[in-house]
Amino acid sequence: MNRVSDLKNYISSTYPALSKAKFDIAKIGARIYIYLVDRQGNLQREPLFRGALPTVNELPALKKQLEANIKAVMVKWEYNC
Repeated sequence: MNRVSDLKNYISSTYPALSKAKFDIAKIGARIYIYLVDRQGNLQREPLFRGALPTVNELPALKKQLEANIKAVMVKWEYNC
């Protein structure tokens, strides 16, 4: 994963219950956020990662942290099917 588009493709393939039309990934400064529409139709924003995204390819601990953050967001907004 080098770009936020790669991250979006990873999330959509891992969590098929969440349509690509219902979420987007934004990099603001050093932080990466996910913007998603919850089950009630409200727009939500959650932080996913802080730092350079290409570092998750080199350090397995950072990749696990990113995956844990993604899973926490999906569980929180009930897209963990």
